[in-house]
Amino acid sequence: AISTDMVHDVPTSRANLLSVVAFYCFCSATMLVANKAAVVAFPYPNLLLCCQFIVSIAVPKGLGMMGYLKVDALQTKKVLGFLKAVAVFFATLFTSMLALRDLNVDTVIVFRSSLPLAVALGDFVFMQRELPGPRTWAALALTLGGAVVFANVESELHIANCFWAFCYWACMVADQLVLKHVVSKGPDLTTWGRVYYQNTLSLVPAIFLALYQGEFSNYMAGPVALTDRRVLLPVGLSCAVGCGISFAGFLLRKHVSALTFTVIGVTNKVATVLINVLLWDYHASAAGTMALLVCIGGASMYKQPPRKRSSVLPK
Repeated sequence: AISTDMVHDVPTSRANLLSVVAFYCFCSATMLVANKAAVVAFPYPNLLLCCQFIVSIAVPKGLGMMGYLKVDALQTKKVLGFLKAVAVFFATLFTSMLALRDLNVDTVIVFRSSLPLAVALGDFVFMQRELPGPRTWAALALTLGGAVVFANVESELHIANCFWAFCYWACMVADQLVLKHVVSKGPDLTTWGRVYYQNTLSLVPAIFLALYQGEFSNYMAGPVALTDRRVLLPVGLSCAVGCGISFAGFLLRKHVSALTFTVIGVTNKVATVLINVLLWDYHASAAGTMALLVCIGGASMYKQPPRKRSSVLPK
């Protein structure tokens, strides 16, 4: 269970930190499947994002008004300092919805499996880390090999359908690095304050895109209705998991490196694969699933390089 200390801000013990990791893993493992189910039942990506943002705004705000936790009020200086985090967060969610619309969950996970290696290069360029060692290069070869096998096995996979998956991959790399920077050096906010800021500011572009792309008018004129249980259940589940992963993600980022956070997010996708296979037919073949597990295994072999000597030695 998550303790009162963690609900208010950050873990105060190793046991609490492990419970945060477990909670984040649960949310991360179910998020892709929940979003896939939601976008199948409710084919309006931007309206779906609006629903998720509204829930993730209402939960901390409501609990704050009842005195259960502290939620930072919106302030211009803090909003400006948080905008870059909002930009990569919204871009990541937007591209993931479109990728899940065009591809199955397994294919999206293949793209995500290479994230630790890309973030490793980001750490080298931006975070004063050394280049990866032999073990990580071996992990790169294993991950890329699994991806090549997956692409060959899944004959229905076309590069044209992968455009949004490539965009999602690029946004995820930026997301891991930028959000870690914002949590470490950005505006001074509580964990729930960051959840409130992130989702409140992300709601604005989501509403704009929903109106600009005609999703709202299409929804009003179409046969799909949120009052239908077959629609409400997957949408509600994605909203609940989205709120949970928003809180757990910020809390976990405060205590682990960008690379550790990324590896945790990739390795728990084994559970996502299992859930996806058991739940429905929107998944890869048996051979494709095995290739996917090879990708995840390769990503989990990543070992974080030490800091560059120039960044640790006294001047």
